[in-house]
Amino acid sequence: VSATNTNDPLANGSFTHPFAHIQDGLNAATNLDTVLVLNGVYSGTGNTNLDFLGRAITLQSVNGPSNAVIDCQTTGGGFWLHNGEGNSSVINGFTIKRAASNIPAIYLQSGSPTINNCVFQGNGGEVLKGNPVTFSTTPTEVDSCVFSQNVGVVVDVGVGQVDLQNSLFVSN
Repeated sequence: VSATNTNDPLANGSFTHPFAHIQDGLNAATNLDTVLVLNGVYSGTGNTNLDFLGRAITLQSVNGPSNAVIDCQTTGGGFWLHNGEGNSSVINGFTIKRAASNIPAIYLQSGSPTINNCVFQGNGGEVLKGNPVTFSTTPTEVDSCVFSQNVGVVVDVGVGQVDLQNSLFVSN
């Protein structure tokens, strides 16, 4: 996926013809695929409120969270996981910023993904929110993340569980 590839009529998800929107990559992926995201700032339709569609997909930035930014522009959230995604659904290496005050940066309606090496910065509401009535026996794994300058509750997984390791909370 490439933020700069907005007008390629041959976009097919390859390195020579990458998709312009992250959701297009997730839509094309099947279980156990990896969707690679190139450097850039991703915002707007197709780049926020991202849905794994219940698949075990790894969504990974190529060069880490300082180079792949999901900017929610205070109009939505970063991810909406609502189809029972498990630990094989992985979000790795993104900055997720400016989620709206009424929408979490990552909403775990039903799911327990793995979240690695991400930065959550300047979000207006909850950062990582679970469904208060849906219980998952598998904890959401959060490792090596930074939570910085967020306004609302940072981690609230409802009746679910979280395995939070090697992460940093700064000025929330």
